Amino acid sequence: MRTKEQKQLADKEYRKRTKAHRLQYQSEWRTPEKHREHHLRHTFNLSLEEYNILLETQNYVCKICEQPEVREFKGKVRNLAVDHDHITGRIRGLLCGACNTALGLFKEDTKILQRAKEYLND
Repeated sequence: MRTKEQKQLADKEYRKRTKAHRLQYQSEWRTPEKHREHHLRHTFNLSLEEYNILLETQNYVCKICEQPEVREFKGKVRNLAVDHDHITGRIRGLLCGACNTALGLFKEDTKILQRAKEYLND
């Protein structure tokens, strides 16, 4: 049986031997597009192609305010957020960050939203 020090040394040597392979793998597979594709599939069971079709269907704007996304992250305009029913998982559409946040703050409760609408109309 190996000692803790022997295992640590073997691990270090293994990492050193495989560094070039890991770097090549990361450069090929850890791209922003691959990450986005994985996130959409894992979180919403939505392919990147399906997201793009939904985006095109909405004319590249938010489904609520009908404006394009304006928020930026690291100097790039963010993608529209996938809005979904947290109970059923059904995708309702793509929203800008402001509308997505607003729905969350209103707890996605139509009664609260209706009262807010009435309040604004007074």
